[in-house]
Amino acid sequence: MPLVFVYGTLQRGGRGHVLCGLHTQSTLGPAVAHALDLFLVPGVGFNFPAAIRGKGTVSGELYVVDEPTLARMAQFETALYAPEFVEVTTADGRFTYVAATFLWAREIDGLLPAGMDAEGRYVFPVSTE
Repeated sequence: MPLVFVYGTLQRGGRGHVLCGLHTQSTLGPAVAHALDLFLVPGVGFNFPAAIRGKGTVSGELYVVDEPTLARMAQFETALYAPEFVEVTTADGRFTYVAATFLWAREIDGLLPAGMDAEGRYVFPVSTE
């Protein structure tokens, strides 16, 4: 069964979590993906995150999912994101895995650099100093 790292709307509490069936899958808990940068995409009514290859880290959750759930996730994300593999470490730092995730597949021009606060909420802009 595939390992999948989720951030943003696929995390617990996000609009895609139940829609994709992640609530029925096994979680390995909070995790951090490496070599990614995070941006916010302005939306209608809310902003949503977009991770791309970079030098930072992105916080999220790690799941073991079945193929039907992975297929629903791919369908949910395909308009704007592409599936890729990333290195992910559990939040306690004990284990590192290679997991699938969905990275932004469009231009980043005009997007705002983002970060996360201690409660896991997205914040922007991030200082580049």
